[in-house]
Amino acid sequence: MPASWPRSTVNVGTTTTLAPGNPATVVNVGNSYDAVLDFGIPQGATGATGAQGPQGIQGPTGATGPGLVAGATLTVNPLSTGVKSVAHGLGQLPVYVSAWLTCLTTNGGYAVGDILEVDTFSADTGGMGGGYDGGIAIAANSTTLYALIPTARWGAITKTASGSFQITAADWRLDVVPYKIA
Repeated sequence: MPASWPRSTVNVGTTTTLAPGNPATVVNVGNSYDAVLDFGIPQGATGATGAQGPQGIQGPTGATGPGLVAGATLTVNPLSTGVKSVAHGLGQLPVYVSAWLTCLTTNGGYAVGDILEVDTFSADTGGMGGGYDGGIAIAANSTTLYALIPTARWGAITKTASGSFQITAADWRLDVVPYKIA
């Protein structure tokens, strides 16, 4: 090589990803003695979907949402008529009241501990609204739950739905429970 030739250099500049299907490019952004090459490389086509990976670990359990908190239960003989009451201890007007008959012996095909839901409706004392037209009338204020037990005898369908029978105080008890949102 003659001593009079100029010394030259070649350097890599930038590399850019081009859209799929475009041709690769090489551009000298330098000069003929000091070349700086910028490359353009097209993106490849999307490959086939691979096999499903293993199950990931279970994440943490989320926070528990608000639930219902029960107040004091009013438990009475279902044949004791009139107004019964209990201090419910919720510190506010209940948002929901549930009532059921609990089987104390085997009766009507039911076993000890089986329950029958009782229809309730509310009478207006402190905001629960309603009226009285049969069943159990429920009323409450921020401290007390009231239940008006009807004078009529209670009938129920047998567990097998093959007939009916009369509820007796010896075989059943009535539970009335007020609730508030936690």
